[in-house]
Amino acid sequence: MWVVNSGISTVQSAWNKNSDTEQGTQIDLIIERRDNVVNMCEIIFFSNKFTVTKSYHETLMQRIELL
Repeated sequence: MWVVNSGISTVQSAWNKNSDTEQGTQIDLIIERRDNVVNMCEIIFFSNKFTVTKSYHETLMQRIELL
């Protein structure tokens, strides 16, 4: 169901991929907008300073490719 926020209709969902032959992955929140913009959100609770390492950046880029 499309929801209207600030004049733009959106649909929110989560996404995951499970596989016996490849590593699985999960995207916490995907916001699809009626104007063809897609936001992929990574949600992390961390009580200290969080730094995106090169390895974590590569993981995010792989998720974008899979999506």
